[in-house]
Amino acid sequence: MAKKHSKSKTKSKPSQKKFPGLFFKLFIVVVVVAAGYMFYLDAQIKHTFTGNKWEVPAQIYARPLVLSKNLEITPNEVLEELSLLGYRKVSRPDSSGEYVYWNKTLVVMRRGFQFPDGAQGMRKLTIAWQGNRINSITDNTAGKKVGTVRLEPWLVTRLVSSLREDRMLLNLETVPAMLPKTLTLVEDRDFYDHHGVAPLSILRALIANIKAGRTVQGGSTLTQQLVKNLFLTREQSLVRKAKEALMAIIIDARYSKSEILQAYMNEVFLAQDGETAVHGFGLASYYFFDRPAAELNVPEIATLVAMIKGPSYYNPRRHPERVLERRNLILRLLFEANEVSAKQYEQYLTMPLKLASGASLASGKHPAFMQKVREELQQILADSSLRDSGVKVFTTLDIYAQRRAEKALTQTLDNLQNIDTLVIHKRLC
Repeated sequence: MAKKHSKSKTKSKPSQKKFPGLFFKLFIVVVVVAAGYMFYLDAQIKHTFTGNKWEVPAQIYARPLVLSKNLEITPNEVLEELSLLGYRKVSRPDSSGEYVYWNKTLVVMRRGFQFPDGAQGMRKLTIAWQGNRINSITDNTAGKKVGTVRLEPWLVTRLVSSLREDRMLLNLETVPAMLPKTLTLVEDRDFYDHHGVAPLSILRALIANIKAGRTVQGGSTLTQQLVKNLFLTREQSLVRKAKEALMAIIIDARYSKSEILQAYMNEVFLAQDGETAVHGFGLASYYFFDRPAAELNVPEIATLVAMIKGPSYYNPRRHPERVLERRNLILRLLFEANEVSAKQYEQYLTMPLKLASGASLASGKHPAFMQKVREELQQILADSSLRDSGVKVFTTLDIYAQRRAEKALTQTLDNLQNIDTLVIHKRLC
């Protein structure tokens, strides 16, 4: 009996060892498959981030207005040009895109611009007139008189691709510091501390949603939002969320926080302009405030960040009261985070939205001229991917001469109309 018992014990040992071995092999298979899938996702991410992430329309510019001493041009004509370029009239210009005019003297903070022959930085200029001629031009930044200066050219139109997505790419270094601060404060407070996903944020959002009985708070990080916008669909499933989390972790490991934040600021959807989607803060700044993102003030930054939650629901042109309420909430968050003082906070709360008409980005301007530009561009850049890489096209379109010609034509037609009316009246008499 003892021998039989020992045999049964001996027989049970191989079966006991079999399960840990099988489990280990299964674990190895899972690890290999997961690693392979991670490498696949990494290759997909790398391809997108290292190449052209987006199709950016070709930007068509008019000629820059060149101002020189003794040039015959009225102050009103220069002020019209400044208005066309989105400059703001203030009492004391000290920031890019601001000006003041009084007593035949214009003081303007001319924007920096990348001209075809090289970049020119921001300049504080004083232009004085005698009659309808420029008498003197002073470059206050350099502290000397100059003979000639030029304003940046007017952006006539943008040749949007068939995808109907439009954006103006911006660099993190050129935007106001308050923009990334506000963005991370509102959308992802732990952005600089997590590694692509934030489990605690997900848990907080889950608890808040359960208490409310509906979705009132999201737990996605900025990195996850970027992944969703760049790579994934809007499908709501656990598989997609898992893929989103994996890709967010890979992006966070491969790229710096600055690169991720810059990509997000260029990708985020903020408005719909007819059939064209407005993506990124660069274009939204022009679309809603008619100036570059570098010139946005704190309430304007808060307005654009407020719209991320729901670009249609918080559309400031359709629902100004909604976006104003959310803007003020974001301003309060900035105050509580000591990003703005109590005095600034009170001042910002009273500021109106001051939206631009959006006409500066309207298409269809000078159609005959633009059609010729499009034809020449297709010949010079046969590859459509090059035309959709944000190329800047500088044309000979003279807006100053165009306005004078249109004014002369209108006056002539009005005169002819008056003459015809007079002739008809005499015949009737």
